[in-house]
Parts: sequence; structure tokens; C-alpha cells
Amino acid sequence: MRFLKISLLFFSISVFSQTKTYELIDSKLECHSTATNRVNQRIISSNIDRDTLSIKIQYTENCNYGDILNYSIKKDTIQFNFDFSSKEIADCDCVFTNNIKIKKPKIKNPIFKINNTLGIKELKLSDNYYLPAEYIIKNNDTLMIYDDNGHRFTRTYYESGKISSIWIKKNSYSERIVYHENGKIKSIRQSLPDFDHFILREWDENGKLIKFESTIEIDNIRLTEEQQNKDAILIISRGKNVK
Repeated sequence: MRFLKISLLFFSISVFSQTKTYELIDSKLECHSTATNRVNQRIISSNIDRDTLSIKIQYTENCNYGDILNYSIKKDTIQFNFDFSSKEIADCDCVFTNNIKIKKPKIKNPIFKINNTLGIKELKLSDNYYLPAEYIIKNNDTLMIYDDNGHRFTRTYYESGKISSIWIKKNSYSERIVYHENGKIKSIRQSLPDFDHFILREWDENGKLIKFESTIEIDNIRLTEEQQNKDAILIISRGKNVK
């Protein structure tokens, strides 16, 4: 019986030590842009200097809940915990970066996780802002569904099986490419609803440009940083042979 009591006491102490939360030395939070579902939640950089671990992470969270309260250690996992108290949920999500400093944990190869409103997510070191491109196989062709810049591709087809249109969307930017059945491009319409701009080009079946409309003076436009972040730069960079 005495052995059992000692074992139970040891077990309870071990569990407590594994789930203890620690205060952060420093946490500097920045919200960069409205989130898309293709943002890569990741470790941007990680460095140990003496007894301090400095880590920069990127994650998606509700605009009001980006603050990390503390962290906990369990076995080889360091988990960052969020503070959800006394705040109302906003009607937007945001891409946050957070520069965090913590006391160097006695773990050689730690696993980093975040515990936020989207659920527990493991963070891995990556240089990519967006998730990797995704593909599907259709009629033995490899088709892109998402590219590595967060754009979504939707396709329609003629009854003959030839491509009829491609619709590319990301945030407020959209681009619709329509094809003649002979494979040549019929029209490209690029629009950015947030700024009420569009460019429309149309071609005949021989590839001759027959129509051009634009609300943007392409030669004189000077995009703000905010507009560039919302993909306005794509409007003046894409040519007529987009595929």
C-alpha cells in the first residue's frame, strides 16, 4: 500500500511538471493582412543565444485573439497558448507574426505547436508564406487547384472536353479566362472589387484583339503597398497568354 501511495504521488508530480505553463520573456505581435485559407502557419526563424530561445512564427487567428498568453512544455513539445478571455470575436481573421523569447528549454529537438481557435497546429520551419501548391488528376492531366501564392483555380469544359474557362481567385482579386473551342483565348477579365478596378480584353478566334476596356491607366498607375498586398500588381503584370 505504501508503495502504491508513493507511486501515485510521483505520477501526479510528473503530470503537473509536464503541463506547467511558463510566462514569455517577450512577445512582439504584428498583424500584416487579412487572412486567406492558404496561409502557411509556420516557424519563420529560430535561434538559441545562451539561455534564451528566440523564435519568430506566423499564424492565422481571429483579429482580436492574436496574443499569445504563455507556453507549456510536455515531453518534447513546446505549445504556445492563446488568451481568449474578455474579448469579443471580430468579423475578420488576420495573419500574425510574433517574435517570441523564452528561457531555453532543456530539449534538443523541440516540436512547436500553437493552441488557438483553429485547433492545435504543429509549426515547422519554412520560407513559404503560403501553403504548397495543390493538384488533381483529370483525364490523365495534372491540374493545379491552388498555386503557391494562394490563388484558387476553377475550370469549366466544353462537351468536347476542351477547356472553356479558368477562374482564378484570391481575396478580392479575380481573373476569368474564357477560351474559344479551338484553344485560343477569347477573353480575360481581371477585377479588384475592393478598388473598383477592372481590365477586360477580348480576341476573335484567330487571336486578334477586338476589344479592350480598363478603369486603370496602366502606364500611369502607382500602386500603394496595400494594393500590392491585395494582388493589384497582378492586373498590370499578366499578359494575354495566361494559362
